[in-house]
Amino acid sequence: MAVNGDLVVDDSQSLPGRGGYVHPTPECLSRMGQVARWERALRVGDVGLKASQVSRVAMELMAKFQAVIEDPNGSSSGSGKKPKRGIRL
Repeated sequence: MAVNGDLVVDDSQSLPGRGGYVHPTPECLSRMGQVARWERALRVGDVGLKASQVSRVAMELMAKFQAVIEDPNGSSSGSGKKPKRGIRL
């Protein structure tokens, strides 16, 4: 989600405005580093996003999804719950 021109992760999924989802799959994570993709999804083309913002959020999301990526079947000793959908930006 873009808040005052900055890309942020909306963990609570409660921030106002247009957001986008990143699914916990390697394919989706590999595409989230593309600035133009986020500008189009969040409709912030006039403000623009910086590559450093996208990289920071990409690293944050990769850390959050690490357990799902390593064990996509959810058989690890964590909560055992696989996210039904991605994290909202």
